[in-house]
Amino acid sequence: MFVAKELETQEKLEELKKALKDHNVQDNAEIFPSLKDVFEKCLGLDSKTFAIFKTTHQSMLVPAMVKLAESVFKPLGQNFKDVNRPEGWKIQIHIGEAIYIVHKRIEQSLHSPDDPKHFECHWSLRLSFDKQMSDLKAVFVRIIDVKTHPDMPKEEQDKVVDALKGEGYLIS
Repeated sequence: MFVAKELETQEKLEELKKALKDHNVQDNAEIFPSLKDVFEKCLGLDSKTFAIFKTTHQSMLVPAMVKLAESVFKPLGQNFKDVNRPEGWKIQIHIGEAIYIVHKRIEQSLHSPDDPKHFECHWSLRLSFDKQMSDLKAVFVRIIDVKTHPDMPKEEQDKVVDALKGEGYLIS
């Protein structure tokens, strides 16, 4: 509701609150189609709120995930999966003179966390839009952190970090 409070009229906001309550949207794989119906009826599919909502879908991450797979995990002989923890995927929305949507994800190698070959890659995808949500100004993929198993040999740790640096990702 934060986004709608910032971008919609009070009348539209109240209509949206009622529709969400009446619609009984379930938190499952069908949430996007369910919420799309609510947004379409209350705000219209061209609303700024709906435009922001669309950027929170997992499909926004696919190009960056494919790039990580091809340029980092595959050359290391690794496959990866998301981390199934609350901090495994977070979305932040910033509304000001511009609008920023930031996805923060953690991917991990398929090795068991107890395996010395295991590592995690914390990364983010930042989408920068104008205030009207009509123009995508920039997209940034940034490696936030890399965590390797404490018993991973230094040579292997260096390979992981070098693979992440080598594709022009920003490592902070």
